[in-house]
Amino acid sequence: MFDKFPESGFTAMALASHEAEIAARGEKANPETDKIRMKFLEKFPESEYSRSAISTMSLDQRAPLSLIEEIAGKWISDEPENPLPYFNLAQAYRNQYQKYDLAVQMAEKSIRLLIEGRMRLYGDINGKQTREMLPAAYLISADIAFRQNKIELALPAIKAAQSIAPESDHASYLLDGRVLEVAGNDLAAESAFIEAWRRGSQEAEENLKRRYKLRRGNLDGFDEYLLRSKTSKSSPSIIKRPSPNFRMTSLDGKIFDLAALRGKIVVLNLWFISCGPCRREIPRLNEIVAEFKNSPVVFIAPSFDDAEALKTFLKTNRFEYNIVPDAEEFVVGKFNATLFPTHIIIDADGQIESVMIGAAPRRPEEVRRELLRLLDKR
Repeated sequence: MFDKFPESGFTAMALASHEAEIAARGEKANPETDKIRMKFLEKFPESEYSRSAISTMSLDQRAPLSLIEEIAGKWISDEPENPLPYFNLAQAYRNQYQKYDLAVQMAEKSIRLLIEGRMRLYGDINGKQTREMLPAAYLISADIAFRQNKIELALPAIKAAQSIAPESDHASYLLDGRVLEVAGNDLAAESAFIEAWRRGSQEAEENLKRRYKLRRGNLDGFDEYLLRSKTSKSSPSIIKRPSPNFRMTSLDGKIFDLAALRGKIVVLNLWFISCGPCRREIPRLNEIVAEFKNSPVVFIAPSFDDAEALKTFLKTNRFEYNIVPDAEEFVVGKFNATLFPTHIIIDADGQIESVMIGAAPRRPEEVRRELLRLLDKR
């Protein structure tokens, strides 16, 4: 198809469809397909497919930087007011540890255009993409300043990111902790790492573990220290907010209404079948469901997938959560989830207690530890 119709939009669509299918199955791309893809990108850097491709290429340290620059350069030439090519180029420079001065320029340009609301001219009608990109652009700028040892520039950019990032964000607090630690402000650094851990960062927990062991000589009592930090009035904390109301029906016909669940802890697992990290968590999550079967805890797993797909999946993959099909509106509309799996814990009063975004080796253990803490308070 590439040889006969290299400029056809259908060729690009076929490549994109193939990539999505490979990703959904958790497989590695065929080397020959990769060659075809790269050949297409090199030959048609101005194509829509190439523009969509650099969003993921900018995160790949092995991606050819010169090709990303060519695609972004042609995009900027065509759409100089679009924040996306500047953002992607800044992200590529950051991830490949190259051209920091250019990276700062690109990040600042994307920030200015995002603040001016220019993304609305390029499909971001409701502003959702702007709200996601702006804190990320500030973080790129902050991280590069930190790498250049410009602490005085890094900290304001971090604070700007924190002021507009969602409550579930942990990246800005993780970077804050690293910068403050280098600056010698140990107390503030620890508070920042604790906040990042509260918001779901496994890396922050590793940093806290490292600092704890350095002080104590061992890790005895570390879990208790984390639990105390979670509830410490002297530590910063996520302001609790009421969970959005919901009413959902599971695969087996059970109705889950948040108002009717008052008095119980609700554990939500936002997932979908083709999410490899989501599937890998399931065996351990099943063990947690069994452990708390006699406790006032309800486990619900809303999924993007339809009922038939879920029933087929569950024939060979046991999942003890209450599975809710066709839940895209709930997952995206009510909780604005963009990374999966996402775990949300709602306390007995209907308040969001904890949000854990994305996969991490010990994420199920974090869910378990949070449940133990909440049940201990009752």
